[in-house]
Amino acid sequence: MNAALRFAKASVLASLLLTTIIGVNNAYSLSNAPSTNVTPATYSVNLWDGSQIISKFSSNSLPLKTSSTNITLPTLSISSVNFTNTNTFGILTEANGTALSVKFASSNIPIKTSFGNISMPSLLIRSIEEDDLTNSLLSFWNFNGTNSNKYVPNAGSLTNALQTGNDGRGPVNPGSVVKGKFGNSIGFGTNGNQGLYIPSGEFPILTTFTMTAWVKLNYTTASQNYSIIADSWDGSYPWGTQPGWNFFFGTYNGNLTGIVGLGGTYWPNNTIVTDTQVSLLDKQWHFCVFQCSDNNFIRVKVDNGPWFSLSISGSLAGAAPKPFQVGQNIAQSLYNSNCSIDMLGVWNRVLTDTEISNLYNEGNGLEYPFYQ
Repeated sequence: MNAALRFAKASVLASLLLTTIIGVNNAYSLSNAPSTNVTPATYSVNLWDGSQIISKFSSNSLPLKTSSTNITLPTLSISSVNFTNTNTFGILTEANGTALSVKFASSNIPIKTSFGNISMPSLLIRSIEEDDLTNSLLSFWNFNGTNSNKYVPNAGSLTNALQTGNDGRGPVNPGSVVKGKFGNSIGFGTNGNQGLYIPSGEFPILTTFTMTAWVKLNYTTASQNYSIIADSWDGSYPWGTQPGWNFFFGTYNGNLTGIVGLGGTYWPNNTIVTDTQVSLLDKQWHFCVFQCSDNNFIRVKVDNGPWFSLSISGSLAGAAPKPFQVGQNIAQSLYNSNCSIDMLGVWNRVLTDTEISNLYNEGNGLEYPFYQ
């Protein structure tokens, strides 16, 4: 089911307040009062009618029935709940892998959605699955702020903010808050070392990873090479003599390009892959993806199109700490990005095609908390 249909169905369900749904009276009740115990994990609640609601539990615990007793589990320990028939026992899988045969002990499950707090009738629920987009997420920036000097991540295990200042190699000047693909975004020009960075050593050296971002170039010429995101790009001189180089995610002649430095070196141990299908030179927003499976492959794609892949036979491990850069590659001024960037995410795993399709969201984009 596509994202638009899922959202439409969820919205219709939410509007059916105080009505009868498959025999359950007062099935949905919205509350304007904020929840005081919202857990951070995001879940897909799949209903028997085929619709799906992206939500969070509105409490820290969930009452359940087993064949012999009643139990209460912390919601953060729940990975999934699956039923094969209504009003029968299903299988609950905990985050540690433990499987339990359970029923819901309550007739309603309180959840928080993008359209409000809902008391979801448990008889309507076919399954609950933790949203994979929150798993192994290092950082995600919505870029909806109004201060172009600093952006704290909206989600992820790392709390390091993107900032301006001096990264130890030169001035990192602020870009501008501009209209984004969704809400605001960060925009960079060609002058004055405009960009953002995380200080050296505060962002991990990436080996297996996925990076996604919505990008709009501000130019139409095909003779430019620009940086979108880079890390440890300038760490090895003479080339190949010192460990230091990690990855470069940018554009070359208007096409999306991903480069990795195997063993933390630059030349000759680098691998370059380019999406030759989509030109970014139309000044429109494009969904850009860069993945690396260490010792296996690197690949890029644009707008949920086909992958462009190359095999790699070595590891990216070994790069020395350098600033994590967004926009300008500070030590190489020819790489001024001259673009706008929105909804930037970094995961330390390879996202599935389904997860990437969800982030693309039929061209609409998806911000954290990844409500569709």
